[in-house]
Amino acid sequence: MLNNYIQYQQSTGSTVETFTFDTSPAVGQQLFKSFDQSSNNEAAPGQCAALTSQVLKGIGPFNNWTGFQTVVLPGSLASELANLPGVTVKTVGK
Repeated sequence: MLNNYIQYQQSTGSTVETFTFDTSPAVGQQLFKSFDQSSNNEAAPGQCAALTSQVLKGIGPFNNWTGFQTVVLPGSLASELANLPGVTVKTVGK
């Protein structure tokens, strides 16, 4: 699924950054549950970064993250995530 998203974004000329965090299986389950409970898994146009930050808020490596309060745009979400401890950031295309 991620590869399809990356391929689509690259086909539009976008640069894609991935953010990887080590988590336990229990934290992974919490994240999936939070995602499943969020807006039927769809963000309104222009709301993807805000929805993503709300899904992550308070779970695992995002437990003490306060950046979700200021996230509105994808770039601001990327900046916030890049500054969290334990993150691996990879740029996938230009």
